[in-house]
Amino acid sequence: MQKVDTKNLMGRTSVSTLSAQWASRPDDQRFLSLVDLGKAVEARTEGVGETTATTADFRAVVDREVQHAAGGDLQAGLYFESGRGRVAATNWAFSQMCARLRAPASYLASLPAELTRDNLNNALSGVDPVPVKAYTDRTAEGTTLRAITSPSYGRIYDRDVVRNVKRLVDDSPIEWKVPGAIDWGTGMYNADLEVTKQSTTLYASDRDIFMFLCADKDPIEIGKLPNGDSDLVYRGFYVSNSEVGSRSFSIATMYYRAICCNRILWGVENFKELKFRHSSGAPDRFLSEVTPALRSYGTGSASSVVEGVNRARAAVVAKTDEQRHEFLQRQGFSKKESVKIADLVLEEEGRPAENIWDFAQGITAAARSKPNTDVRLKMERVAGSLLAKV
Repeated sequence: MQKVDTKNLMGRTSVSTLSAQWASRPDDQRFLSLVDLGKAVEARTEGVGETTATTADFRAVVDREVQHAAGGDLQAGLYFESGRGRVAATNWAFSQMCARLRAPASYLASLPAELTRDNLNNALSGVDPVPVKAYTDRTAEGTTLRAITSPSYGRIYDRDVVRNVKRLVDDSPIEWKVPGAIDWGTGMYNADLEVTKQSTTLYASDRDIFMFLCADKDPIEIGKLPNGDSDLVYRGFYVSNSEVGSRSFSIATMYYRAICCNRILWGVENFKELKFRHSSGAPDRFLSEVTPALRSYGTGSASSVVEGVNRARAAVVAKTDEQRHEFLQRQGFSKKESVKIADLVLEEEGRPAENIWDFAQGITAAARSKPNTDVRLKMERVAGSLLAKV
């Protein structure tokens, strides 16, 4: 158990990406360990394959077997005419084809079976054949079309992402795990919280994966709080991917001070995120850029973090109110915004802003009050750029 100064969290950055995943995932998409998640992902990619085709190779039919293979909620199904015969499309592949034809998938799926079939076939016949990449899955029950993408789609397999995260965890000198949670009533952070379907941060569906892991048993002291307690942060990262094209590949690393039961990260510092689409070069980028970077973060020393914070605190840039306001205005803030940011630092830290660290914290605190996400992110990027320069 670690005592957390909850008041110190309120004016700092929070990240709700993980919380959104936690709130939306059904039980069958929640896993208690990387091993279990890995087994599920490996199982659904044992019989997968890719085929180059065109939109002329697809047609809609009314068939109960197609409805069953597509998940049971389509009144008419989409078939792909492959060398093995007709292959039924999943709901996701159906929606991808509709998007390619600029047809509203949800509307078509709500029509009587014959109308769905006729409208989709009319759209398919009304365009010149367009090359596509068909992603199929062959099991004992038959072959299913899981995705329809462009020929240049660079597939990063979910199983490869999970394998690399698992290797990082196995090779790291520190323990990477599902995070604990803070008790807001007592202010105690419990890193030993039991991993359950409710608390887990490891998710996978037939369309995507999302994994968040942290090192909350290995805190890093980056200074002292106004009350004299140690200012502790924990390392954390998340990785998400979709081999069928429902989301881009992304990886984010960060340091945070607490996480609550609904999986909002509080007191986040040095949040960095990398996203890229599944273009033709995506698999190579994953292997050459992402994997080494993730392993470096997972096995790296905490000393670089502390050194960075110390450099920011040593970089004194203002001694008077006039200098404080001038410094903030040079970062693009108005005079009114500059006064507000300086006042927030004084309120939170109990002393005027002087160094880069102070100003970065003040800008981040001010960003939290902005209802517009773009404005908030822009301010947080300014704070991050200040810290990156020292």
